[in-house]
Amino acid sequence: MELFIIQAPHANALYRVEERRLLAAEWAVASRGLEGAEMGNWIQDKHIAGFVVACKPGDEEAIARAAALSGAMAVFEKRPDGSLMPLCGPEPTPYDAMAGILKYKGKTNETFTRTLIRMAVFSGDYAAGWRGGLTVLDPMCGRGTALFCALAMGYHAVGIEAERTHVSELTAFTNRYLQQGRIRHQKSRTSATLKGREAGKVDTYLLGDGKRLSVALGDTAAAPAFYGKQPADALVCDLPYGVQHRQTATAGGGLKLLERAIEGWRGALKPGAAAAVSFNTYTLPTRQVRAAFEKAGWQVAQGGVYDTMEHWVEQAVRRDIVIARAPGAPQKGRV
Repeated sequence: MELFIIQAPHANALYRVEERRLLAAEWAVASRGLEGAEMGNWIQDKHIAGFVVACKPGDEEAIARAAALSGAMAVFEKRPDGSLMPLCGPEPTPYDAMAGILKYKGKTNETFTRTLIRMAVFSGDYAAGWRGGLTVLDPMCGRGTALFCALAMGYHAVGIEAERTHVSELTAFTNRYLQQGRIRHQKSRTSATLKGREAGKVDTYLLGDGKRLSVALGDTAAAPAFYGKQPADALVCDLPYGVQHRQTATAGGGLKLLERAIEGWRGALKPGAAAAVSFNTYTLPTRQVRAAFEKAGWQVAQGGVYDTMEHWVEQAVRRDIVIARAPGAPQKGRV
């Protein structure tokens, strides 16, 4: 059986070409464990563009994973006569618009953010729950793009952010969105402690459909204080980068921040959970990021598709992704 995965449009033609490789990489990771799953040719004409992939005939799991790809707009079955039969597209949720409404300088593309989440989920030991119910942690969540994407993908979303203004904007926007959308929720605020001292405040939204959205104001290295009692199944993080961070990063600040954070992240994740971390290779080389995780005892994914994800973003940013699995024994449910 052949599936035709149509690539979603993007306003930037140059980035759209780069996004093609990310879509292929995401499918390579998401299709792990599927019998007969293979990547086929790229097809493009004036109107549509996408990949043809092979899977076992009638494989509903393969179809569902294809439809959930971040860069996919729709999935069709490619028939022997060349015609395309529509199969499915992404399922709508009340949270789909959240990640796109809040605009600010330096915001990470929502499609790329969803790719990071899929990479983390399918690279860890909890991929069997990819359809929903897992908990995704963003330990440098900014104004919440990854948290909102995780909610829309069916996951509980928890984050940490050190900038008070970012957290204030995140919570103010969330309050408005839930109220205007008439989405049932309960909000609470608690304090977290680390070594007898307050680590920060945590705002938590318990949503009417059972999902949880939490954001902690505090240091990313204090992750266990915030979420150690309810560890996450996957971690995503877009490390600070860009022209405004160049001086800090070239002085070793970006690497030092990562090294300090990794041990804390480990304490907020289940054993065998995977982290997908993106960064600017102009200021933080891939080899250094991988070495930092390996030094801390994480299992870094290398070779094959994991060496193909570096891509152009803009003049000052060339981005790569490193995926590493938290120390611990393998868990049931890994795909």
